[in-house]
Amino acid sequence: MKEDKIEEAAPKDLEKLNRSALMDVTTRLIKHLDKKSISGRLSESEVEKMRDSKTRLLIEAVKTHGSLLKDEALDAIEERLKKLEDRVK
Repeated sequence: MKEDKIEEAAPKDLEKLNRSALMDVTTRLIKHLDKKSISGRLSESEVEKMRDSKTRLLIEAVKTHGSLLKDEALDAIEERLKKLEDRVK
């Protein structure tokens, strides 16, 4: 699996992640955390603390993004249901 470099982008340049892309992010994160748990800490505890902090932020961002994707899917289902109900009336 290739390592993606994280680049900061202006909000107008950001692409919305779909479920597949979100699964890729979580897969990379899980593999990273698994390797980290096996290999142990880095020699510099401050660097390790910073990395752990960023990992926690990433996990929260992934959870939030996943929740938003679910909300979007539910909104689409609700809209389709409303259209079907309107047709039946």
